Amino acid sequence: MTMERPSPRFGIQTTASWVKNIVLICEGLSDRNLNISIGADIIDVGLQSQFATKRRNMSNAPPLWENPEPIIPPPPPLSAQAARKLKQRERYANGPPTDVLEWLRSNKPQHFGELMDLRKTLYSRQSHGKYWITKRGHTMSGEEKFVLNGPAGAVLILSNKCRHFLLRTLCRLRRQKRWQPIAY
Repeated sequence: MTMERPSPRFGIQTTASWVKNIVLICEGLSDRNLNISIGADIIDVGLQSQFATKRRNMSNAPPLWENPEPIIPPPPPLSAQAARKLKQRERYANGPPTDVLEWLRSNKPQHFGELMDLRKTLYSRQSHGKYWITKRGHTMSGEEKFVLNGPAGAVLILSNKCRHFLLRTLCRLRRQKRWQPIAY
């Protein structure tokens, strides 16, 4: 099998078989053996598919780069419970996160005024102080969903249950910090 391109006078059949051989050679290459250098030997590697092919022996050639990329081992498999939690958390893969507690850790109110701004934002669904709302329409069950933005990030609020959970958590935070009672 010659790897020189056949001249046009041999016809379409010869050109087709030449292209087929090139494709078979390219399929036989792998990332591990793909190290292009000058002067590599050609050896017979046996059957690659239904035809015997030849490819370049690159194992003796020097590497092109000084430090090859390190092989990163795959992460250990998750337990069923951890996989379920991860799937729930990443329900909206390209959207903001839905983990309210994580958001609250990074956007915790520093004083009573900020706490009241956050509560007003959640109750009225309008922007107050450092916290603002971006409406995102409705869920499949018909509940309003919106994005609550804070100084350090955003969280997607999917239901009234989630909104009330955040309000209850803020009430616990107020008691924990021993801030004044909320007067309406």
